[in-house]
Amino acid sequence: MLERLHKLMAMAGVGSRRSCEALIAEGRVSVDGKVIIEMGHKVDPETAEVRLDGERLKLEGRAYYLLNKPQGVISTCADEFGRERVIDLIPGVEKRLYPVGRLDAQSTGLVLLTNDGDVALKLTHPRYEVEKTYEVRVKGLIGDADIARMKKGVWLSDGRARIEGCEIVKRRATVTDMIVSLHEGKNREIRRVMARLGHPVITLKRLSMGPLDLGELKEGEHRKLNGVEIEALKAFVANPPSSRTRDEKRIDRFGGPPTHMPSRSSKRERSWGNRSKSQRTWGDRSKPERSPRDESKPRRSWGNKSKPGRPQGNEAKPGRNWGNKSKPGRPRGNESKPGRSWGNKSKPARPQGGRKRS
Repeated sequence: MLERLHKLMAMAGVGSRRSCEALIAEGRVSVDGKVIIEMGHKVDPETAEVRLDGERLKLEGRAYYLLNKPQGVISTCADEFGRERVIDLIPGVEKRLYPVGRLDAQSTGLVLLTNDGDVALKLTHPRYEVEKTYEVRVKGLIGDADIARMKKGVWLSDGRARIEGCEIVKRRATVTDMIVSLHEGKNREIRRVMARLGHPVITLKRLSMGPLDLGELKEGEHRKLNGVEIEALKAFVANPPSSRTRDEKRIDRFGGPPTHMPSRSSKRERSWGNRSKSQRTWGDRSKPERSPRDESKPRRSWGNKSKPGRPQGNEAKPGRNWGNKSKPGRPRGNESKPGRSWGNKSKPARPQGGRKRS
């Protein structure tokens, strides 16, 4: 499978993708003896010989491993406390792997380990609606009301969480076994939802994720995906459930198209298209034509003009003087109180200066 040159260089540990693009632009990278300077050049990591400043790079091809994670192992690549990691269960692999679809330490089941970033994104991001199936055992008896609440959604601290599907396998005296499916991937989502409903989780095991199925793989064992599984995985990633139409999703889920509502194509056929309003029909009768206007009636004048006969501006109330002028007959300024002196002058009969000392 062909990959972009700068992406393969970044996977080989040369640097970031942007820094690898800069090295290519400087003419320091060659492929099979030919210097490459254009961006977006694709090579085959299995057969191509890539050199940086004359030194050959060890390119990593794609790797896909399926692991049945046991309890007590954490789904991370680095741990400061020295606990056992999922990548420790696959020894002898020189390629850099990272887990896809993390499980908490107490959960078990399917984990995919790969170095394919596109596959990891399509399988885990909520917008692609990849279904994940779990085998769950909880305390107490799950009833229809609890299932309805799970499907409707439960509010958690980081938003609303909803269970896509729930099938009761067996009810016992104090526990319930069921199969739960999700399209999201919040942290410890099933455990938090069930705890909110008053049914704490006892055991949780992931059975499948998209086209991948755990099968007969025993706990703690791993295997490499074969060619058929890799092709099926890439086909699934190229056309995730979120890119399918509503009818296609229903066919995958229920085995047939919807019967209670028209398809989208039939809705488009009912559109009006280029027909004019006069050609549209409303119910069993056509829309009546609008009667022409009677030109004998005078038109009214709106906008900035007022109706005829109405005084405008200051003409509405004669005798008043607006603006900076006061009303007629009213004294202005110092004329209203004669005898007072304003400004720098003091009032009459008031001594100036301070009190004289004897």
